[in-house]
Amino acid sequence: MGLTQFRLFFNERRRNLPGLIALAMVGVLNWIVSDALDFTAIVAELNIDVRAFNQVTNTLLPEFGLFGLLFVVAFISWLLDRERVIRWVFFLANGIATFNVSNYVFDLLFSITKREGNRDAALLLMDAVLVWLMNWIVFTIWFWILDAGGPDRRGTTHAKRIELQFKQQEEPIPGWEHWRPGFLDYLFAAFGSSTSLGPNDVSILSRRFKILTMVQTLNSLAVVALIVGRAVGLFTASR
Repeated sequence: MGLTQFRLFFNERRRNLPGLIALAMVGVLNWIVSDALDFTAIVAELNIDVRAFNQVTNTLLPEFGLFGLLFVVAFISWLLDRERVIRWVFFLANGIATFNVSNYVFDLLFSITKREGNRDAALLLMDAVLVWLMNWIVFTIWFWILDAGGPDRRGTTHAKRIELQFKQQEEPIPGWEHWRPGFLDYLFAAFGSSTSLGPNDVSILSRRFKILTMVQTLNSLAVVALIVGRAVGLFTASR
């Protein structure tokens, strides 16, 4: 394959490359989140004996192996330029990752009262940072694959209505007439929701995006206000 052919090959597929990289990052973060309780342990603490529920949660809490398999499928589909397969892999992987993020937040919340000393404080803080990062990337992927029909439809005649409105889309701005959002723009929008606990320079238009933003914000609020606060408190108490 010559250089010209390679450039043509890459240009035809580069719109899905950021999502592929993000999927790999979600898988790695999911794998390295440390010292988290199993979700079924919470069910046991509540004295709920539901075997079918335990089986479902165990299925939905995969190790890196499942994300690795999904990444391989997505990568092969990317090489073959199978847009529909890539899209469904993103949906499946990100749906599982969303469940995992919320689960990790609940796990950490249920375990904060059991943490003592500097070691537990450091582990709790590390877990909080990893979960916050995973939460940020997961919801970036949601915004990226859903808004205006996804990266393969935005800017084409097949594009659907926008669900996030950026400043460049509100009114004509010289030099930005043909602008359309890319992965970095959704990364920045999700970062704002995770740090300022709400949208900043974007307007949320659809109901499902409002729901997604509320879930992301609640996860971030729990991590920043409660879990990190507890970790800092443990460091202070250990002096």
